[in-house]
Amino acid sequence: MPTSNPNTLNMPLKILVLVIATSLPFKNAWAAELLFFHDAHCGACLSFEKDVGGIYHKTQEAILAPLQRVEFYSEDGKISDTTNMPGLTTPVAWIPSFVVMDNGREIGRIAGYQSAELFWMALNQILGQLPKKPETPDPAQ
Repeated sequence: MPTSNPNTLNMPLKILVLVIATSLPFKNAWAAELLFFHDAHCGACLSFEKDVGGIYHKTQEAILAPLQRVEFYSEDGKISDTTNMPGLTTPVAWIPSFVVMDNGREIGRIAGYQSAELFWMALNQILGQLPKKPETPDPAQ
């Protein structure tokens, strides 16, 4: 009876695992999140999207806190109830609101949007409050 190579028997499984692993979005285990509470009809929300939304993912801030968009109104037009949303210090009362979350708790919040310059200043101030993450050791040392 011919013997089979155990490596070739598992090849389809290995390929499947590789395809699944490479297709999943990579999430930095140390990343916080920036929750953006918005609505499609909110003028300030649209200004944010025009000024910042399209480039945010390319920034250093996005590495620390990827942007997650959260619809403020439900499909039936009612305000989303954030009263019991885990980690928020207070419910979100107006839009746009930007909430930096880390390990399931609110670190800071920006209420409203006036300009890109003010947004970046406020965001960086909040991101500066994030706990310092362990540094990856340099393998060359």
